[in-house]
Amino acid sequence: TTATTATTATTATTATIGRTHVLYFQETIGSWYIYRPHVTVANEDKTLNVGLQYLVGTSAVEARLSLFYYGCSAAVSPDEGLRRGPARLGAGVFQASVLIALDDINDSAVTELRQGGAAGTLSFCVMAELLSTDDVSVSFLKENVRVNFDMTQLAIGGVSVDTDADVDNDDDLTGSWFVKRPYMKVSDDKNGNYRIALQYIIGHSANSAGLSLYRHDCASAKVEPADLFVHDSMLGRGIFDAALLLNKGRIAMSPLTAMLPGLQNSVGTVAFCTKLDLFTKDGISVSFLFERIQILFDLRVGSFAAVDNAAAGSVDEVAGSLDDDYVVEACRCHESGFECVDDRNAPPLRQNGVFAVCLFPLSSEVTLSNFHLDLEQEGRRVASPVYLGVVGPEPDALTVLDAAGPRHKVVTRLPSVLFQSDTEAFDVVGNAYLEYAAGGRRRRLQTSVRARRRTEETAEGFAGKAGFGLEVSLAGKTGLGAAGTALGAVVGGGVLIAVLTFVVLRKRERKRRAKARAPRARKRNERDRGSPRTKKSRGG
Repeated sequence: TTATTATTATTATTATIGRTHVLYFQETIGSWYIYRPHVTVANEDKTLNVGLQYLVGTSAVEARLSLFYYGCSAAVSPDEGLRRGPARLGAGVFQASVLIALDDINDSAVTELRQGGAAGTLSFCVMAELLSTDDVSVSFLKENVRVNFDMTQLAIGGVSVDTDADVDNDDDLTGSWFVKRPYMKVSDDKNGNYRIALQYIIGHSANSAGLSLYRHDCASAKVEPADLFVHDSMLGRGIFDAALLLNKGRIAMSPLTAMLPGLQNSVGTVAFCTKLDLFTKDGISVSFLFERIQILFDLRVGSFAAVDNAAAGSVDEVAGSLDDDYVVEACRCHESGFECVDDRNAPPLRQNGVFAVCLFPLSSEVTLSNFHLDLEQEGRRVASPVYLGVVGPEPDALTVLDAAGPRHKVVTRLPSVLFQSDTEAFDVVGNAYLEYAAGGRRRRLQTSVRARRRTEETAEGFAGKAGFGLEVSLAGKTGLGAAGTALGAVVGGGVLIAVLTFVVLRKRERKRRAKARAPRARKRNERDRGSPRTKKSRGG
């Protein structure tokens, strides 16, 4: 009954232009639930076959099964004879199996024998995980399984599963029609064109999909094929891939191009808009998404800045020439707003849940132009929800970005690994790149003529960078929880970590004040030691 609850039908036909609004974050960042499995047991060729069938969300590109001892804490040793059988991920279904030879049952530590070894119970734990395109575990479910057997009758039965079935459903049987903002990669096809590869994560119900190209406002006439056209496209299960070709020879004269001032008419942007439609078998568009795209190019080096490499490197090069004078603050916030919330009012977190963090500069002189954000635990990076893009921050497949004025918000799903550690906390860390706001002061380097020229040419409004950090505690982890939560994690909220620049400024200020107070303190001590009134008052 729960599985047929329609939760996406009313919003599936709604599209937004630009960054996806947080109202749709549940659809946009995917469907990752895991229902408790249907368990079957069979005796096949003297092998006990425990079949597991999970109903799962449609966003996973891969699924895997792991085996643990009963209690779900330690992985099963290969010496126990328990092994994984064939597994297959289909549309919303993950089928797996666990095998053990009947000859190995009596000698295995996962077996409890009765009736002199003629009967017993096989006890173990299975963990199903759903993985993203980057092989990141997004959600997992641990189940304790007990199978009763009787060797005298070769009878197997009495299967029991020990986890409560409390499932929140975010998909429905009427269809899955969401469209996520695309990944983008720019390269040179060596045939006079630049190739722009787009990959959309989409719902699995579409029979066909179509990509259209518009001017950057997403409303003007379609783009001329001589400037930019769709070269090829392919619709797969939950994925739509397309390749656009941009004519090198027409960049300077194209209406899609805008040259940046003060850069010798050699650096500019190509801006356009894409519209992806998902169609039924009757050709009806059920859902669509407009996406504004801007690509930075530099004719001085004859190529576009790469999304993942050159763009980040060029920003870092300029950033190294400026002092980090501005402070960026990070705080937990609600998915539906931009205001910081304290620990008591912060929404609780759980495995496979969403987490929201807001970033903003403390000075009104600057705004955030780009940033990257990582999740770390015990000093190790476990996920990178946001990375540096060409013209602004770019989210991964599990993340949605939003902005309101100077505040930026990151809404992301928490990876499973955060809840599999004994550590009851994780850190949000990153660097923000700043530019001067309208009316803000414009600073120039005075120490290096070459550095000043590079700063003025490459980043006219660049104001430096600032680190930020946020520590989030995971309290009350209790063994097995509801389906899809696995560890039943309860979050105690976030504790703000002051950024390094703020700490340094505070330390400098304390030293300055202490230094200023020291001469006055010495004079008071000398006056007190030599004052009869002071000695008399002490004696009295």
